[in-house]
Amino acid sequence: MILLDNVVKKIGKRTILDGITFAIQPNEFVCITGPSGTGKTSLMHLMIGAEKVTSGEINVDGVDLKKVPRRALQMYRRRIGIVYQDAKLLWNRTVRENIAFPLEVCGASDKVTKARVEELLKHMHLTVQADTLCYALSGGEKARVAIARAIVHKPMIVLADEPTASLDPHESLKIMKIFKNIHKGGATVVLASHDSFIVDALKTRVIKIKKGKVIRDSIGKYDDDPPEPAEAPAPAADGTAPPAEGEPAAEGEAPADPNAAPAAEPAAEATNKEAPPAPTGGPVDAVTGPTPAAEGAAAPEASLDDALATAAEPAAPATTPTATPAAAPAAEPATPQPAAPPTAPPPASSAPPPPAVGTPPPVGTPPPVGTPPPTEEGDETKAS
Repeated sequence: MILLDNVVKKIGKRTILDGITFAIQPNEFVCITGPSGTGKTSLMHLMIGAEKVTSGEINVDGVDLKKVPRRALQMYRRRIGIVYQDAKLLWNRTVRENIAFPLEVCGASDKVTKARVEELLKHMHLTVQADTLCYALSGGEKARVAIARAIVHKPMIVLADEPTASLDPHESLKIMKIFKNIHKGGATVVLASHDSFIVDALKTRVIKIKKGKVIRDSIGKYDDDPPEPAEAPAPAADGTAPPAEGEPAAEGEAPADPNAAPAAEPAAEATNKEAPPAPTGGPVDAVTGPTPAAEGAAAPEASLDDALATAAEPAAPATTPTATPAAAPAAEPATPQPAAPPTAPPPASSAPPPPAVGTPPPVGTPPPVGTPPPTEEGDETKAS
């Protein structure tokens, strides 16, 4: 068992780790997560004895690493496997020689070394690259060589510091599959990573560190963090704290009028933006992407094996869709039109109708324009 009790690590005046406390049981898979620069690598170095704690204790099987002599510390490191962030391979040696190096240091026989190396070359799919110098390998191949070298002596504890930092998602899933198999073999695996896709796919215990402190220790996904506590209200200008809800006002302050009209709420800002369309489909999984939602039931989460199998499937060839003529819509039955309402007669004109031909105009009515004035009888006689 690995037990960290109030571990503090300082470099100069800077505090890297502050009061780290947790325990890792035998044959447990633990992910240590957190943003970059939060102290994950420093914590891994403390757990292997490469650095000493400023205060606190790190006990492995009841032994405080701070009190272990240097020569005994080398024996302890032979019981653990370490996968470094930058691999730390021997670049001028072949893949086979890099994997065999820990066994040679431990004094294993050539027969045991050869059998174990061949077993791991086959298990890690590195048989073709066995005699290739490590500098000529791809990123995924270097990561597999580093893992094979870390487990060649069958350690009981495997510590991996960002083993998939420079790998694509497909290669990362393959590396996580290897770590799962190592864990099934009985080893304790401690994986430091800030890759949320990997942590979500593993679904193991997650210890999250932020600003040098443990803020979460539970089983779940990368972002299953507890809610942050609400901030306390700011004090008044004179330094006095604001009264709590329900408490009387301080002396000298006017009490609130219960009959006063409530303050008007600010009007909502009018916007011309349209509402975004509602999402369709099922929940989005961290590794496999969106999954279709079944009616009345939640879509199950994909495991690491399912994600790896999905990523390995070849993509189906794209086919050109054929346009299908749309069927003509059925004719709708004719709807009888309502009868038009009767039209009202036009309103009568306010002007009087014209007089009949030969009818003298009424008295007092001026003659129409263009009519010669009437003459007297005497004038008519003289004219005749």
